[in-house]
Amino acid sequence: MEVKAWGPKGGNEKMYDIADDTFLNANILLKALVALLGPSNIPIYKEGTFGTYDPNSDRSRKNGHQKFNEDQIILFEYFTEAVTLARAVPNYPVEDEFIRGIRELDKTDKTPFYLVFATQILLDVHHILRADTASVFETLSSHTSAMRNDLNLHIKHHQNLKSETWPASNERALKELEQAIAIRLSCRSLSRVVSNHDVPWWKFYESVPAKDSKLIWPC
Repeated sequence: MEVKAWGPKGGNEKMYDIADDTFLNANILLKALVALLGPSNIPIYKEGTFGTYDPNSDRSRKNGHQKFNEDQIILFEYFTEAVTLARAVPNYPVEDEFIRGIRELDKTDKTPFYLVFATQILLDVHHILRADTASVFETLSSHTSAMRNDLNLHIKHHQNLKSETWPASNERALKELEQAIAIRLSCRSLSRVVSNHDVPWWKFYESVPAKDSKLIWPC
């Protein structure tokens, strides 16, 4: 009912900015999505259920209803991603406050305030960066890959060199760091795979996603 109140006939369009500043929108959207959630199922919905998000559109020209609908589309994708991770991939190696909050919500059936706050931050990122949101992760990945390559070159160069001032423990530490970076980079394959592939997406945990798959990464 609260979501419907933000429809064209709800009369709340002019209140959007105030509701956005006070986390009210984020809380309303979270409650609506939780209400649709079953006790143990993996939430799989047809893409575009709530509409299609266009990050290249001018948000400043949208009215309150249009902005709220855009928030709903954005959050819907990330919410289903996080719930799937919480229920199907318990050992997911990376966790932010949004995913952590979803895990707590799934266990306690209560929405912690920090999850509402994390939801607002997630929406704010999209409000500000728009089409550049996806490139943030790509930039981070490229820099991290460069770091890993430098480490590998160093390890390879020194593998047969011996030095009294460079103990084996230092080399092991570098190898552990390189392996940790590799794990973080491989997390990309844990994104939801939307395709016609017969294998459930979480089976791609340690493999490269299918070429014809569409990935939606929870940033």
